[in-house]
Amino acid sequence: MYTGILLLSLVSVLITVIEYRAYDLSYYEETYGELEIYEDIGISEEDLMNTTTVLLSYMQGKRADMVVYANIRGIDREVFNEKEKLHMIDVNALIHMGESIMYVGYALLIAMFGYLLYKRDRSEWVRVGKAGLVAIAVFIGVVGALLAYMLIDFNSFWTSFHHVFFTNDLWLLDPRTDVMIQMFPLEFFEKIVLQITFMYVGFLVIFALGCIYMSKERVSVKG
Repeated sequence: MYTGILLLSLVSVLITVIEYRAYDLSYYEETYGELEIYEDIGISEEDLMNTTTVLLSYMQGKRADMVVYANIRGIDREVFNEKEKLHMIDVNALIHMGESIMYVGYALLIAMFGYLLYKRDRSEWVRVGKAGLVAIAVFIGVVGALLAYMLIDFNSFWTSFHHVFFTNDLWLLDPRTDVMIQMFPLEFFEKIVLQITFMYVGFLVIFALGCIYMSKERVSVKG
């Protein structure tokens, strides 16, 4: 039981890290400049950042649509077309599913620690520490394989990701006409995925140290 809860908790933290980076507006501004996105689209920095703010607000459920206008290559127009909007409906469904998993994981984690505090049994804490190490081993095995896949061929990894999580081809956008793929080329996602991975590895190290500490029977629960 403990291993399952902790494994789900690891997934929950990963989703939290993903959302933290995905909703960081300053990250977009920095990356747009590095990848010269403004020039590629033919849009001003102000208009692109406004467009990004609208898109992120839509993804966070803060607005009902992603309708936004900007001057692109000298023409005032709506930024996103119908195909891009339909794809983002699918993306939002995926986000909501991930958040549901995240909330369940945290709820079970809180319930588990509540149970441990209620039991006040040192041996239970040791069991949790050992279960945590098992959960980390399983998780690292899966994440390690995915990381190797990303490093070897990120394009193939990203394509496979879309085939797994989307049941249509709306994600196949045209870089010649669709602004969304111009805003977020493959290099953008490669950078953000690697950053998320490195941030998460830092958490795994701390989590592993905590589990080792508990598994060594050094936890004392005072009544």
